[in-house]
Amino acid sequence: MSSTAIVAGPVTYRIDFTTISGLAPTEGSFTYDDTLSLGNRFTAFQVVWNSMTFDLVTSANAPFINGSDCGTTSNSFISFTLLQGTNQCAAGGEIGWAAAGDDLHQVISIQQVSNLFTNSIHFTGVLDSATVPKNTDLFLAGRGGFVITQVPEPGSIFITLAGCTLLVALRLVQGKYRALPPGS
Repeated sequence: MSSTAIVAGPVTYRIDFTTISGLAPTEGSFTYDDTLSLGNRFTAFQVVWNSMTFDLVTSANAPFINGSDCGTTSNSFISFTLLQGTNQCAAGGEIGWAAAGDDLHQVISIQQVSNLFTNSIHFTGVLDSATVPKNTDLFLAGRGGFVITQVPEPGSIFITLAGCTLLVALRLVQGKYRALPPGS
């Protein structure tokens, strides 16, 4: 998991998934705004698994907590710290993702399962038979880890490119007006 600084205002993150077994999500991203109330800080959260897009906004803003080992407070800050790799369960446990699906349902979950196994914290996206394509494999599953990375703001990319362009232009101008060696 990455350590990501919390910045005031909306910040977009990319999720890079690793696989322990099965089919991995192909992409994921979310926007987190720490200036909003605790139940509404995720304003976007999508994961693509098995060629289907899952919306996890509602679930990430109010994660499901099973048992007392993983705390009792359910809010978007808890989900965000879980995404950063911060242990939420007193007994420890694996933080990662899990997914499963058949021709009726597709489910993906970001989770920590406590070492007590009966306790967990997770937020989940579910697609039912109305949205699952009929050509979906009869059963797929996967699990693994993830790392989040803050996506640079478009403005910061522009400023960086402008600065690099200016440096190259200055270097070219300096080369053009260099003093010629004696006798040239």
